[in-house]
Amino acid sequence: LTDLNTQGFEAILLATGAGAPQLQDLPGVNLGGVYYGEEFLLRLDQARRQREKDTDFRLGARVVVLGSQYLALDCARAALRLGKQVTWVSSEALEDKKVIPEESVYAAQEGVHIEALVKPLEIVGNERHFARAVKCVRLDYADTRATGHWELTPVPNSGFVLEADSVIVAMGHAPNSLIKRDVAQLKVNDDGTIWTNPDDSTTSMRGVFACGNAVTNTTAVVEAMASGKKAAEHIDVY
Repeated sequence: LTDLNTQGFEAILLATGAGAPQLQDLPGVNLGGVYYGEEFLLRLDQARRQREKDTDFRLGARVVVLGSQYLALDCARAALRLGKQVTWVSSEALEDKKVIPEESVYAAQEGVHIEALVKPLEIVGNERHFARAVKCVRLDYADTRATGHWELTPVPNSGFVLEADSVIVAMGHAPNSLIKRDVAQLKVNDDGTIWTNPDDSTTSMRGVFACGNAVTNTTAVVEAMASGKKAAEHIDVY
C-alpha cells in the first residue's frame, strides 16, 4: 500500500473478500483425502474438462461433507452424481440451514444422507495418513445456564463415527489473514474483517478504503456489490 501511494495513487480500495476456509483447526484436516469445498469443485471441474486425459482425483466410495451452507450442498450433490455414497453433516437443524429448505429436500430425494444437529469433532486417519472416518457428536438445544437462552450443546453419550474415504470441509469462509499480517498499520476487527468507517468506507489508513466481504465477512453477492458501489462513490468524493 505504501508503494502504491508513492506511485501517486490517491485512493486505494481493498476488496479482498472472505475466501479463506474456516475450521482449519479441526483435527485431521491435513490428512490425505480431505478437500476444502472450493478445491473439490475446482478439481471436479478440471477433471470434467480434461476427461479425455483421464484426469481424476481420489475420492473413494464414501464421502462425508461438513457444512451447512450452499457450498456444502453443492459439494454433496456433486459427489453423489459421481456415484458416491454421500453423508452431509451439519451442526444446524434442517430448517436452520443457510439454504432454501426445498434444496435440502431435493438433496435428500436425490440420495444424500443428511445428518443434522451433528458436530464433527475429528477426522480420523489410517496408517497411510488418509481419512477413514469422522468422529461426531449429536447436538440439541438446552438452557444449560438457566438464563432463558437456549443454545446448541452436545448430547451426553451421543458420540458416533461415520466411515469415510474422503471428507469435504465446506464450513464457510473468513477474510484472508494475509492483510493483517502484511499491513500491520491497518486496523482489523476480531473476526478478521477490515475495520471501516460506515459513513465513508475509509479504513484506519489515509486514502485506503475497503468494501465487500473483506468488511462484512460472508454475505450475499448483491450486498458485496452494493458495498463496492458505495465505496466507489465515497472515493469519488474523497
